[in-house]
Amino acid sequence: MRTALYEGEKVLYVAKKHWIVYGVVIPLFVAAWFIKSFELAGLSVLVLAYLYFERKFNIWAVTNRRFIDEWGIISLNSKDIPLDKVNNVLYKQDIWGRIFGYGLVELQSAAERGDVKAKLVTRPKELVYWIQKAQRELTEAQYVECPYCKEKIRSGAILCRFCGKEQPASPSEQTIAAARRDPEPGKTEDKKVFPEREIINVRW
Repeated sequence: MRTALYEGEKVLYVAKKHWIVYGVVIPLFVAAWFIKSFELAGLSVLVLAYLYFERKFNIWAVTNRRFIDEWGIISLNSKDIPLDKVNNVLYKQDIWGRIFGYGLVELQSAAERGDVKAKLVTRPKELVYWIQKAQRELTEAQYVECPYCKEKIRSGAILCRFCGKEQPASPSEQTIAAARRDPEPGKTEDKKVFPEREIINVRW
């Protein structure tokens, strides 16, 4: 995959076009064999090479953050949809698709770039599974359980929208709050050190 990933982003699944795309070359090779045409055979080889690289670089990837549609042999073209913007995922297979294992996967999204259609994709059901799995894991990471009513609320929420109780601060938030309450380092040293010096001077 040639698309750059964000920090902390990892690829979960990569899908390619099915090998059925090579089927258009078979009639060319057969015709070149029967008519003994080297020109047609050479054209068949060029078409086969194009289909090979087109299948290699035209991919669909699922990460822990987004769905990526990537294509282009010489140039790089990429279209991505954040997982939280994907409203619905469906796949379709005709009789030949069910026999050979290919189909159409369509993502309906609320993103500005619109929907995405993956045609002739290998094992479409598996691609849909990984999209939905990544969505569930992303949702679980964004929500936590309220310690009082056990309902799911957004991580970092101050109040629970179900029971209305204030949520306990996380350790990082407690550290930040403690740092804000403490005086500046210079002032703290003056308050602690100087009174002790005054007492020592009185004793001497």
